Amino acid sequence: MNALTDPLDEKSAEEKDIDDWIPINSLRHAKWWYSAFHNVTAMVGAGVLGFPYAMSQLGWGPGVTVLILSWIITLYTLWQMVEMHEMVPGKRFDRYHELGQHAFGQKLGLWIVVPQQLIVEVGVDIVYMITGGQSLKKFHNLVCKDCKNISLMYFIMIFASVHFVLSQLPNFHSISGVSLAAAVMSLSYSTIAWGASVDKGVQPDVQYGYKAKTTAGTVFNFFSALGTIAFAYAGHNVVLEIQSTMPSTPQRPSKVPMWRGVVAAYIIVALCYFPVALVGYWTFGNTVKDNILISLEKPKWLIATANLFVVIHLIGSYQVYAMPVFDMMETVLVKKLDFSPTWYLRLISRTIYVGFTMFVAMTLPFFGELLAFFGGFAFAPTTYFAELGLAIGPSSSAPLMRTVLAATKFCGGTVICSAVPPTHFSSCLWPPPITPLQNIALDYSIAYFSMDLLHFLIFEPSGVLFIAHHLVSLFVFLTCRYVAYHGAFTVLSLLILAEVTSFCQNVWTLAGARRSDAEFARKVFDLMSPPFYAFYTVVRGLLGPYFVYRMCVFYGSGAADDVVPTWVWVSWVLVAVMIIFVSILWISNLWMLFYSERSKKAERKIQ
Repeated sequence: MNALTDPLDEKSAEEKDIDDWIPINSLRHAKWWYSAFHNVTAMVGAGVLGFPYAMSQLGWGPGVTVLILSWIITLYTLWQMVEMHEMVPGKRFDRYHELGQHAFGQKLGLWIVVPQQLIVEVGVDIVYMITGGQSLKKFHNLVCKDCKNISLMYFIMIFASVHFVLSQLPNFHSISGVSLAAAVMSLSYSTIAWGASVDKGVQPDVQYGYKAKTTAGTVFNFFSALGTIAFAYAGHNVVLEIQSTMPSTPQRPSKVPMWRGVVAAYIIVALCYFPVALVGYWTFGNTVKDNILISLEKPKWLIATANLFVVIHLIGSYQVYAMPVFDMMETVLVKKLDFSPTWYLRLISRTIYVGFTMFVAMTLPFFGELLAFFGGFAFAPTTYFAELGLAIGPSSSAPLMRTVLAATKFCGGTVICSAVPPTHFSSCLWPPPITPLQNIALDYSIAYFSMDLLHFLIFEPSGVLFIAHHLVSLFVFLTCRYVAYHGAFTVLSLLILAEVTSFCQNVWTLAGARRSDAEFARKVFDLMSPPFYAFYTVVRGLLGPYFVYRMCVFYGSGAADDVVPTWVWVSWVLVAVMIIFVSILWISNLWMLFYSERSKKAERKIQ
């Protein structure tokens, strides 16, 4: 990756030539409407067709609230990105990682931003490969019912063949036509979806209640719907690169046309998202399919047209997300590895990238299901709250990230809780094979703990105890998920007991960190301390040991020897005992400090 670049007039002629060659270059003559359709193309995807299904999982009240809040929050964070593009006088942050370097330092900024950005952009391109192939297959099956069934793999190859050609377009300016067509298509198939729903009318015996029969299922579906909506707003990773195409002068900085385009884009986004979500749910209720076009079925020619529009849109979206990746690749090749900036270097590097995304899509057609894992790392952070950390700056970014991680872990813990059915304790200890729902919960857990571990390693490397805790916890999750394939109830129950106190603990920790310089934080800390200590003591000092005791009795009886190896469950017990022991020591020390401070205050009052 290139470091923060110097002003153009300080560069050599060779550097200018290289900068003009790489995709995110110094050619800045785009108009505000370029910003509009590039942002629409980046944000509106085929995921909008799943909005009615998400509404069926959320219900009318929460669904409408989440839709509106997501629209407002992401518009605000997008505004922050636009403002930060030229927040340093005489300097433009043309790439996401350059802004990260400014906020966190040259090396640390790269490590924080680039992995998340690549996860989003490469992950989206792979998903678009799969979705494009699926839409092509649906189109083929609708227009040619009597034709021989063709494997999805071949449709992915057909979809990829277009990108082998389009990927040779050098920069954002050159893909403007493709992006415009994609933006028009997104509005078109969204209109078809809600228009056909209106024409179909409310279905007989429509119901708007939750589809799940259990509380756990309802809660899990709720968070799954939140993920669907969050993913639909994931267009922030390419905002700075889009703004880099805008001209800028002291009298009219680039943020003026860029923001104008963003507002126009968000109006179009609202016209795509809200009617599809609300009308689709209104028409079909909780019987709607995860793709509204499947529920519509007829007229077939219209549904086939909508699928073709989806394909065209995904072609443009793939290119928009791929362009920053091309920029990173070619910057490294030319500036770090000293390759000559030639057309065949571009041909080879971009062909390899398209081939890679095609290969992953063909070999892992279920890749989209892994977005639950990747979302914990990148999609939500880079869309909803990473901008806050970049805006506040390096001095405050670490505590802010801690807050973000606390919130993320809290939400993840709720999802994990939903994976454990509320049945009788003794019968649940019998370890049946891990269910798909529990697999997702374990994937979430691995993602969240990995992210938190990364945070400690970067920002708090002295926190050896917490690092060790996360490492042994990851060991338990991984052995359950990939070695034993059983015992998820045991592991997730232990995790619930460990994480149920996390939200209170994180609020208490953050308040304690600021209590010396913020009166409000001091009041929150003092108010929370006794109830938090009591809550933590009950969970870690009573419920935790009791569960581990029952776990030892059950597994020690040999009832699960056929499915869970002895060394696995013994290691789980050892990890649980160590964590509980350390937790008891920690909370005991806090109680002693609390009473010591109370005693000192009482003595001062007497004096």
